[in-house]
Parts: sequence; structure tokens; C-alpha cells
Amino acid sequence: MYYIGIDIGGMSIKGGLVTQDGSILLKKTIVTGVDKKDRDIVLDIAALINDIISEYKIKKEDVKGIGIGSPGSVYDEKGIIRYCCNIPFRNTEIVKILKNEYTKNDEFLQRFKNESKAVSMLSHPNIVKVLDVG
Repeated sequence: MYYIGIDIGGMSIKGGLVTQDGSILLKKTIVTGVDKKDRDIVLDIAALINDIISEYKIKKEDVKGIGIGSPGSVYDEKGIIRYCCNIPFRNTEIVKILKNEYTKNDEFLQRFKNESKAVSMLSHPNIVKVLDVG
């Protein structure tokens, strides 16, 4: 079971593959490309995620979750980055764009829905509440 963490910064986007116990297995960095449109940057993030998965030779289905950190204002319940200084994110629906990239795989989509249902039953101050899937 693996997790991917993404850190969006003004100069670079960093990604890492992490185990359930928090061990970092792989780190990768790409240039943010502030001259790009928001959707193109999100697609770069999707490509970074795919690079991490393929470099470590795991399947998308082995990734249990992807966490994204972004500077600026975030509407986490809707998966929207409202504003991000130094990056052209203005009400960017990052979760929707990434989900569209990954829902092309029916097996992955079903596993995502199952995991979301399981996580929605958890209650802890360090766990973001799942409000909707689909």
C-alpha cells in the first residue's frame, strides 16, 4: 500500500512516494511553469504522479491516496484551489481534473470509491472528512 504526496510551490512541484508507515521511497521534482495555464500545470502534476508510479514499478491501483499541498486559499470540500500566489490558479478544480485523468481506469475508479466510503466512516482531527465521491 502506497501514498503519493504532492507539494505545489512557486518554482517547483515536488512529489514523493510514501509507505503506510511514512517511509519515503521516492522523490521527484518538476518545474512549476508559471507561464502555463492552470489546467496545464495540473496535467503536469498528473504526469508527475504517473512518473512516480512507473519509476517505482507499481500499479495505480496500489496507490491508496494522493495528498496535495498548495500555498494560498483552498476550498478543500470541493477540491478547488481558489488562489495561489506565483501560480496561475484561480478557482482551479484540481481534484476534478486529476480525477478525470484517473477515472479512465474502471478498476481504479471502483477501488477509489470503495476506499472513499471506508474513509468517510473515520472521525479524527487529522483526517479530512470525505463529503462526496463520484
